[in-house]
Amino acid sequence: GKGFMFLGVLGCLGTLIALGLPKVPHRYQRLRLKTTFDPSPYNLVVFISSMAMDGILVINMANLLGSKTDAPQQLVGTIGLYLLVKHILFAALPLIAGFLDGRLSIPRLFNTCLLIGTLAWILLAWGHTLPGLIITFACQAIIWSYMPLMAHRRHKKKHLLAISQVGSWLDLGKALGAFTGLWLWQWLGREL
Repeated sequence: GKGFMFLGVLGCLGTLIALGLPKVPHRYQRLRLKTTFDPSPYNLVVFISSMAMDGILVINMANLLGSKTDAPQQLVGTIGLYLLVKHILFAALPLIAGFLDGRLSIPRLFNTCLLIGTLAWILLAWGHTLPGLIITFACQAIIWSYMPLMAHRRHKKKHLLAISQVGSWLDLGKALGAFTGLWLWQWLGREL
């Protein structure tokens, strides 16, 4: 209760400060819209891999939450461990890969992580949940940290357009992966 009140007070203070800022006149220009949703082979690979990797996460979390456990503390601890490992890998692996930038081929590392992250389904299907999720999280961390660089290398003249294209396909894949993962888990749960 007190935490939400604190956040509400902070939000109100921020709004009051924003309303007190001076008004700056802007000239209006006609903008030409650019399409950034080009289904190139590269963008489709990014879409499918992000959909598969986020589907893995959602299926495993739904499996844990749907399991008949007598100890909710153990369930919370397991999910907390998965999320802790994910965030540690997302913080540490891009830094390590950045230090190894001169020694590694970034496109080869990127493509290898796409393949390994998608193939992590096999480990999960065989019941090796923790190693499968760690591999998936590690691959996601490297893929998402090098996504702008790979997009820039593909379209050197229009790098911002390329980054927005890849980001759109990545976000769409994550959203559909989560939705499909939940749907697949429910469908398989009814069939078993």
